[in-house]
Amino acid sequence: MVPDDISSEKVSSLKQKAISGIIWGGISNFVQQLFALIVGIILSRLLSSEDYGMVSLLLIFSQIASSLQESGFISAIANKKYVTHGDYNAVFWAGIFISICLYSILFMIAPYIARFYDIPELTSLARLIFVGFLIGSTGIAHAAYLFKNLRVKERVISMTIAVALSGAIALVMAALGYKYWSLAIQSISYITVYTVMLWYFSDFRPTISIDFSPIRSLYKFSSKVFLSNIFQIININIYSVFVGKFYTKDNVGYLSQANKWSTMAQTFILSMNTNFTQPMLAGVEDDKSRQNRILDKLVSFTAFVSFPLMFGLGIVSQEFILLTITDKWSNSIPLLQIAAYGGSLFPLIHVFQSYILSRGKSDIYMKNIIGTGFLQLVLLGLLYPYGLVIIAWSLAATQLFSFCLWQFSVSKLQGLRLTRFIENISVYLCLAAFAATIAYILGNTFNNLYFKGIVKLGILSILYLGTVYLCKPQLIIEVWNGIKKRV
Repeated sequence: MVPDDISSEKVSSLKQKAISGIIWGGISNFVQQLFALIVGIILSRLLSSEDYGMVSLLLIFSQIASSLQESGFISAIANKKYVTHGDYNAVFWAGIFISICLYSILFMIAPYIARFYDIPELTSLARLIFVGFLIGSTGIAHAAYLFKNLRVKERVISMTIAVALSGAIALVMAALGYKYWSLAIQSISYITVYTVMLWYFSDFRPTISIDFSPIRSLYKFSSKVFLSNIFQIININIYSVFVGKFYTKDNVGYLSQANKWSTMAQTFILSMNTNFTQPMLAGVEDDKSRQNRILDKLVSFTAFVSFPLMFGLGIVSQEFILLTITDKWSNSIPLLQIAAYGGSLFPLIHVFQSYILSRGKSDIYMKNIIGTGFLQLVLLGLLYPYGLVIIAWSLAATQLFSFCLWQFSVSKLQGLRLTRFIENISVYLCLAAFAATIAYILGNTFNNLYFKGIVKLGILSILYLGTVYLCKPQLIIEVWNGIKKRV
């Protein structure tokens, strides 16, 4: 039995790390997203929808390869109570060995990928893009070290520097007329800089004495996470595969553009808790009641942030697209609106996933990912002939199903009633929907695009924060006091 004073000290430490993670995640991601926003706007003006489509067609292959080389080891190490140098060293060499084998295979099948899409240029582009995960394999163990030890500040600084440098390189190349090659080099340079920074900040250094025996202790957990990650990547990128096969490169580009901005907003939300959620929950796994209370607060905070931000993106999609990347991307507007509304649930899904992993239930994690993917394939198979908008709605429907599935799994695991989360989340959902609706109606009374966007976001912010303070004042007070104390 852990003494009360030690337990309290541990919880206090975790709470401080959580607050630090929220602050550093929020500040850093604001800077990252600012860089990414500026770079994305300029690149979208310089490049065509075909350029974005070319790179998007290959994402599923490079991401699956990256997941294969990581193999769920980061999550497995985060859940392990005592981690040694031998564990990290085994993960380091295993990642390199796997990535070399994978790159060799992908290098050889690149012509067949190009033939599948009937785009010969994809062969050389694929072989270049796939170099990225080969470079990234050298930083897997270092990323696991920082993740396990809740070194949030170091991770987000690494990402920020990588975003800034890779974006600058892409802009220069695009201005020089390198088209889709600039996007490929941006991806590789980001991975390279990020990996170098991970080495700089991590205390782990690999040794030549290679012993893969620690992998066996991690494999039982990591193998299921690995399989789940493969299906997760397929779930995310299968839309680009379908559109690339049955539509045109332009259509892939429009879909990619919408998903890019929606994902950027989701990433901003996730950055506030993704760096510490699983390690923090795993840190109090011996006290289920305390773990449940932490989960409740994480869910409340995520819902509080996610709904207004994503709904805000949805109601200003038209103004954002037309003012920033011009009307040549106007076909992306309805796709971005749908992606924003459906994507509001993803940060909550991520919290539930982290809880499942913190409890060591990688089998539940795997089954839920596969179940969601199966539904997605069925919907795509039935609806893909009806156009991009219907395809986008099928993705939103899948997100809703996934949210319900993960919520059910967590409630069952906790032994609590299913409506517990629904009651809490629905408050923020309804208040955000109400504020967004009023903001959309009033904002559309203006003709000027700048005024419309500013008025919509201003009204949404004032109405939402005001009504939340009236209905749920304690959350805002806790967040504000925590930030003031930390600052």
